[in-house]
Amino acid sequence: MILAVFNLIPGFPLDGGRIFRALVWQRTQDYRRATRIATKVGQVIAYAFMAGGIALIIFVPQYWFGGLWLTFIGWFLRDAARTSYQQVLLRDALIGITARQVTDYGCPLIPPDLNLMELVQQHILPTGRSCFLITPGAELEGMVTLQQIKGVPRTRWAITSVQDIMTPASKLKVAYAGQDILSVLEEMNGESTDHIPVMEAGKAIGIINREDIARFLRTRADFGISSTLG
Repeated sequence: MILAVFNLIPGFPLDGGRIFRALVWQRTQDYRRATRIATKVGQVIAYAFMAGGIALIIFVPQYWFGGLWLTFIGWFLRDAARTSYQQVLLRDALIGITARQVTDYGCPLIPPDLNLMELVQQHILPTGRSCFLITPGAELEGMVTLQQIKGVPRTRWAITSVQDIMTPASKLKVAYAGQDILSVLEEMNGESTDHIPVMEAGKAIGIINREDIARFLRTRADFGISSTLG
């Protein structure tokens, strides 16, 4: 009962906060504005918890543990509200964006028999790239990252091929050129990966990484372009 009552406090992103956002959304017909208002209310409640906890520690020292607990709850609610609002802004900014728009088409497609020494000297040092797609022709065979290369002693680079250490295609999540970027991000989060190959017509055409998505959003923000402009 205590947990249920606590969860109904109108502090976003608690259930009570989400109910409050729904009511504001119904009234304003603006989802982002409703989320912003619910977030502000949630942060006010969070700071009230923190202030109450600190006051309890100072003025009623015998209940210092309860005061510490209230302060911790307030701190948690504040950060949760801020993170939830940022996620809403991110989703809004990416609506209508497809994988094709953020694909790095310049990512080299390297043959599976290339050894690590050649890969480092010919591709990594000149370009600074940290992820490569392995393909002998049209079909994707695998992917190799800088982290995997670092796991091999340098003395073995000349005798170790990328095929020996790559993640095979059968174990890779892939994106498709026309796929919306929000679902691509969900797949990347599910796999805890920063890179994902992009396929079109059965061929590997490039790669998406989190840095490219962040750069894409910054560029649009610099030019004042909203997601509604496509």
